[in-house]
Amino acid sequence: MTNTIVVKLGGSAGIDLGLTLDDLATLWPGQQVVLIHGANAALDEFTRAQGREPRLVTSSTGQVSRFTDQQTMDDFLAIYAGRTNKRIVEGLQARGVNAVGLTGLDGGIARGTRKDTIRIVEDGKPKVLRGDYAGSLTTIDTSLLNLLLAGGYLPVLTPPALSANGEAINVDGDKLALRLALALNARALVILSNTAGLLRDLNDPTSLVTTIDVTSDASVAAALGSAEGRFKKKVLAGIDAVREGIPQVIFGDARIERPVSRALAGEGTAVVGAPSPPQPPSPVATGEGGALGAGAAAASATASLVATESRSASTTGVVAVSPAPVAQTPPSPVATGEGGRGGEGYSADRTLQPALYAKRDVVLVRGEGALLYDADGREYVDVMSNYGVNILGHAHPDVTAAISRQAGRLISGHQSFLNDVRAAFLEALVGIAPEGLESVFLSNSGTEAVEAALKFARVATGRTRLVAARGGYHGRTLGALAATADKKY
Repeated sequence: MTNTIVVKLGGSAGIDLGLTLDDLATLWPGQQVVLIHGANAALDEFTRAQGREPRLVTSSTGQVSRFTDQQTMDDFLAIYAGRTNKRIVEGLQARGVNAVGLTGLDGGIARGTRKDTIRIVEDGKPKVLRGDYAGSLTTIDTSLLNLLLAGGYLPVLTPPALSANGEAINVDGDKLALRLALALNARALVILSNTAGLLRDLNDPTSLVTTIDVTSDASVAAALGSAEGRFKKKVLAGIDAVREGIPQVIFGDARIERPVSRALAGEGTAVVGAPSPPQPPSPVATGEGGALGAGAAAASATASLVATESRSASTTGVVAVSPAPVAQTPPSPVATGEGGRGGEGYSADRTLQPALYAKRDVVLVRGEGALLYDADGREYVDVMSNYGVNILGHAHPDVTAAISRQAGRLISGHQSFLNDVRAAFLEALVGIAPEGLESVFLSNSGTEAVEAALKFARVATGRTRLVAARGGYHGRTLGALAATADKKY
């Protein structure tokens, strides 16, 4: 854990920047600080001054974001990276703080994936918008920030981030603050806005939620139920931060004197709970999708099975999305000397199942990444991946952790009930699907998917005959077998 604190200063109307800058001047240089700021109200005002109305859109999960076309990105750069960022730096310098203004573009601090197409709900109807310059964070590189902090500077950072194609992309500032806090191994994350914290009723300042307990699904659900509009993203970021290892997360009031110091002292809404061992942040959790209710972090973990970000990486500066090292696992208890190539101890695997597969004389007991091991310790390269089921590798620590966490919360839920994790998964899947694919049928197996495809095709076309290729295999259920040319099926 470092001595760094990350402060996110919101850009809503009614915030006096001077109050936060005054407070930071009393904390610096004894306290290392990274300040991330927004500028939503200023951008709205600037856009209207140009004769255009800002376009705010709502996702299917109720989260509000800005549709950022090319013109809006030009305005975004002018207000966020230009006027607001430099006025904050000016204000800090005037107070004796050696501040440096940056964006996520600079030095590749924040990189992400651009999501050109977004799906929204407008007037109660689903719509697809194209040409969006927004995206999800994938990589944080703290090298430049570490140099500045070590040199006694106070970095002042704002979106946008850098896409894989070198484009400026709008990313959520609260999620940027979260990822930076994790990458910097920060001791605290303070999120300041134009309210006293999370309010149960926006019109009632006395309805402050003082605590969000991430270990309580009821507490998380209540918090997300109270959060409205953009504040929902703040709550999700705070919950994720504590679950991923940040010791102190507070939603504070930017309108009061000494807002950072008072938040660190406990004023506002504190997100608490024993954090689980640090888990890799998720591209979906940093994306624009979100979840419907409690347990959004489980959705994030489930959706991040191919990526890892280690908090310890802050020592080298780069926190990158990359294949995770596979944990070493002990040999299976079943490997008790019966022989890796089909000893008597495994006869039940032959005799107590129908003879649907030609059994090979290899007893597999464990896997690590792309490797398999038999009961004698022989090593094999898995080029089959169980028909793609194990495409992420065996014993992947992210997969193992995600399954364990979700099994500890809810192992299964009937689709007649809403579920936050399922909602986040569906939104992420539809977000990367080709144009026109906007509905998902969830199935338990390949053959069930084939059966559903046959039925959907018949309903959609009214036709009853199918064309199937010889040599294909579609599964063992009745409809799928009918499309299989092999006579034995």
